[in-house]
Amino acid sequence: SKAGTIEIRPSKISKELIAGDVKSASNMLGYRFFITGSVIGVSRKGRSIGFPTANISPGHYLKMLPRDGVYAVEVETEYGQFRGILNIGIRPTVNDTPDHKTIEVHFINFDKDIYGQQIHIHFIERIRDEMKFQSIEFLKEQLIRDKAVAMNILDKLRGDTIG
Repeated sequence: SKAGTIEIRPSKISKELIAGDVKSASNMLGYRFFITGSVIGVSRKGRSIGFPTANISPGHYLKMLPRDGVYAVEVETEYGQFRGILNIGIRPTVNDTPDHKTIEVHFINFDKDIYGQQIHIHFIERIRDEMKFQSIEFLKEQLIRDKAVAMNILDKLRGDTIG
């Protein structure tokens, strides 16, 4: 290859996704990494602590998902584009079946019923690893912090050139 150019291979992008670095993967792709899926339910436990989440079923089972954890995301719905916090993982604080992985999105300032809708989730940046908390109250406090971090990340998007 020519001097000064970088050869991009799918394996490099896969390594970034496995590491959870969706920002680098998006830069390599030239667009924001995304998944498409259907909203298959709403978490009652999330709603009870002020963080209702939509449970997502990925539209294509071969689509690679990034590393488990919490991400700042933008979500396209039939009502428009909204900000959110996404968790991929086993929800160790509230899950009785640790072999069951979920994808859940908490929408920021959005409360419409989108059950059954197909949505597109654009991953912007990884916030943290998934963790087990001593109590639901500790989880709620962390989610409040995660929301603030996500809002800060998403507020900076205006200057970002990744499409």
